[in-house]
Amino acid sequence: STGACRLRPGVRVPPPASKSKPFGDSMVALRRGTLFIVPKESESIFLDFYEEYVVMIFVLLCGFVILAFFYSLCRPTPRLGWETDDRIRSAKRRQINCADSPEHRGFAHGLCGCADGGCGICCASFCCPALRWAETARLAGWCSFWMAVAIMMVVHLGYLAGPLGFFMFAGVGAVGRQKARSDFHLEINGSTVLQDCLAYLLCPLCAVAQEAQQYEDAWAVRHQVAEVAHYRQFEK
Repeated sequence: STGACRLRPGVRVPPPASKSKPFGDSMVALRRGTLFIVPKESESIFLDFYEEYVVMIFVLLCGFVILAFFYSLCRPTPRLGWETDDRIRSAKRRQINCADSPEHRGFAHGLCGCADGGCGICCASFCCPALRWAETARLAGWCSFWMAVAIMMVVHLGYLAGPLGFFMFAGVGAVGRQKARSDFHLEINGSTVLQDCLAYLLCPLCAVAQEAQQYEDAWAVRHQVAEVAHYRQFEK
């Protein structure tokens, strides 16, 4: 017919571009010849959720700092050899030394032995693992208590990017476990690195409790590791 547009064989006509126009409380979108009506509210659901999520993260960080401040005021000063019962001292020292034996070469307490060190370590590890990890870092002499708190705050900022914070916490925890293995002359190889990473990925609360028990026992029996940490923190 007159005015008709004839197409040569092999020539493809590009699909019409998507168009959208406001339509009351909705958006009318035309895509590939199909009409869609999308509510405007659905466009802002994700942004609203993320804004609330960011606010929640910063509120938790503020609460964590306040909790760490009061804990720093109330926590007792670490004391070497605080365990006075000779029987318990001998048992703990023997347990630490057995962990360093060629047959064992692992932590003195099992990963699932969260209550071995008492309810205090267990509750602190499960209720506020970041704070308990910071206290362990202080007992180990890795850094000061507030430096460890700052590290945990940076780690928790990673949660603004979704699961990134979880992997950051696992990475920092795995590095700490490797340092603990080095302090107590435990086995260190590629297998233990994988084990430590999996421990923090699959059961981070138990891993925090296990490390806390290791260093608390070392301070209780005046182990060489505790003496070195005491020198780093209080005498240097």
